[in-house]
Amino acid sequence: MSKNIKKISLLLVVLFLLFDLFGCRLYKTYKDTNGDDDYSLQSISEEMLIKNKHGLDIGAVSNRESKDGTISIYKSVATFNGVARIEKITKGTYEFTVSFKVSDGNARLVITDGSQIIHEFNINEDDQVLVLTCDKDCEIKLAGEDCSYELNILISVQ
Repeated sequence: MSKNIKKISLLLVVLFLLFDLFGCRLYKTYKDTNGDDDYSLQSISEEMLIKNKHGLDIGAVSNRESKDGTISIYKSVATFNGVARIEKITKGTYEFTVSFKVSDGNARLVITDGSQIIHEFNINEDDQVLVLTCDKDCEIKLAGEDCSYELNILISVQ
């Protein structure tokens, strides 16, 4: 049994070293190069925002509830880099109520249909209301460059 423990220990050490060397480098990190009062993206292009879905949250708290045709989403993230899909929306008409606050870094919160951005939500604004008819499946996506944010979304089917 001692040989098995040694093999498992060696395997765990090797896996830890591989993750340490390569795991954290799988996600690109971005820096906020345009100052504290400018939240516009510097490195993530519009095309990347529409096509990509790879991001890294550090210090994230999130909650998603769905009841009676209404979806409630809450996210608070200490540091985010990349592009993340917050929610997939099927064809239909929806009312969105969004509060989006960014305290550090650069960010953009949008609705995209996979080929273009349909709507962009304002940063540091509460209770933004949007009624939108999606002719095809859409996504709510967030792009961030070293950003800290808090997000509340309420989606109601109309």
